[in-house]
Amino acid sequence: MRIVATAAAFTLLACGSSSTTTGEDVRIKVRLENQDSHLYDVASVDLDLRRDNVVVHDRLAAAAGRVLDFPAEVIVKVPIGPGTLMVEATPRGDDGRALGGGEGQVTAASGTIAAVTVSLLSDRNRPTRGRMAGPDGGAEPDAAPDAAPPDATLEPDGPAPDLPSTPCTPQSRRLPAVAVVSVDYGSLPRDREDDRVSVSSGYGHEHIHAFVGWMRFELKGIPAGARLVAARLSLVLVRPAMGAPDLVVLYSASDDWDPGKLTSDTAEEVERTDQVSSPLGAPRPARALYALEPDRYRPHFAGDLADGLVTLGMFSATSPSAPEAWADFYGLEPDELAPVLELETCE
Repeated sequence: MRIVATAAAFTLLACGSSSTTTGEDVRIKVRLENQDSHLYDVASVDLDLRRDNVVVHDRLAAAAGRVLDFPAEVIVKVPIGPGTLMVEATPRGDDGRALGGGEGQVTAASGTIAAVTVSLLSDRNRPTRGRMAGPDGGAEPDAAPDAAPPDATLEPDGPAPDLPSTPCTPQSRRLPAVAVVSVDYGSLPRDREDDRVSVSSGYGHEHIHAFVGWMRFELKGIPAGARLVAARLSLVLVRPAMGAPDLVVLYSASDDWDPGKLTSDTAEEVERTDQVSSPLGAPRPARALYALEPDRYRPHFAGDLADGLVTLGMFSATSPSAPEAWADFYGLEPDELAPVLELETCE
């Protein structure tokens, strides 16, 4: 269904920005797509178009008592003139509750209508907010760090941690996974076909894939007062010749999942709590290190030390509306191919 906004209401929040309203006729076309089976009963979508500290607000709404049909398109006038805009879309139910979101980027120009496609995800399948770019609303990949051998010395990632002024003893550990499972949030499950663990997203086999490759590690022996310095997942990822995913690492506060009982229908038992890495790019050959971002994982670290377990998931940030992108990693056997969590702490 094609929906075009005919009466757009704008609010400009000029917080210290030098941008001013211009007389130029500048418009963009926003195409909203929803192929997330967990995002439904969308009554309206709020649009925020941002440039520096200026925000243009618009809203696309269905008739009273009805829901929006997707894909939907809306023409938005940009009173702040040409330039690059970050587009954030927030789908809402008929009660106004936010149901998820999506992001994209577009360069508005005079005399033409630039177009951007924003893929909407439910909160359940949306691992993080922000840091999105590109006309398809896909995740903005950072430059992938160089692959390192499994026994390479760890260097601290990210900003220097807030370490105590008192001396501490640096410790490095390599912790093999104690459990792995791959769960599919789509229909037609293919659970436990073999010992490999799947990382996949996108549209394939007549449904949306959102496989997370979950790994559980034991942190026993690390004292409760330890400070996190660096963390990396060491994985051997098998990737296809085409359709490799853009990887991120997710964190789960649920540590009591049973890989022998989980199926696609019970996958929500493993909660997608947070994203704890920057975009990692595509899988790299052989065994490689995939760094967690210490500042993202540090708020969860003390709780993990308290129960002695941590659950991390490798996830594909490829848009669910794109063709399926996937990679596999091995389970717990053989040992030389099993996932390993490499930790550096100050104790």
